[in-house]
Amino acid sequence: ADERMPALLADLQAVAGGPAGGALTGLPLLERELLIIVQRDTLRVTAVALLLLLLLLGVTYCSWRPVAATLLPLLLAWVWFGAALSLCRLTLNLFNLLVVPLCIGYGIDDHVFLIDRFRRARRSTSASGGAGELASLQGPAQAIVLTSLATIAGFGGLLVSRLSGLRQLGQTGALAVLFCLVAALLILPALLPALLPRSSNDEPGP
Repeated sequence: ADERMPALLADLQAVAGGPAGGALTGLPLLERELLIIVQRDTLRVTAVALLLLLLLLGVTYCSWRPVAATLLPLLLAWVWFGAALSLCRLTLNLFNLLVVPLCIGYGIDDHVFLIDRFRRARRSTSASGGAGELASLQGPAQAIVLTSLATIAGFGGLLVSRLSGLRQLGQTGALAVLFCLVAALLILPALLPALLPRSSNDEPGP
């Protein structure tokens, strides 16, 4: 069992280090070493992905407000994701660690579409309130729901796999996409009127 593995490995290391000599090998040791490497590389890859993302958003928007509107809901989505992993007792392993950088890029898409539609609607209307701009998000929101559910269904197909690693990949991937969707549909629209006010100097011209 996993909880007995550390004690077992310590005993075997003591034998190998004794007069008999020898070295340990085997799948459990290989998996542990690979997990350490993947965890370290995932942190590096995720950090690079975030830096590139910030650079891309900054060059695209030339303003901190749309960048904040893009990233704040996603930050909340990842907090939910971490809490869900804890509640469901899911751990990040060799398989599902790939979900982290993958869904960072995927989650940005929905927010960018909605922000772009909101900005276009705000430039094209003379109304003083934000109801018209928020109503304009209905069209892309329907498409976002469909594409996100399709991606969740793709991850859900992995749940029938006999390999536990692939099942966990399906679970974590589906959760990550679901939380990104919830953040895009519920959190982002609430932030847009405040972060992109009509009178803001950051608002681009026609």
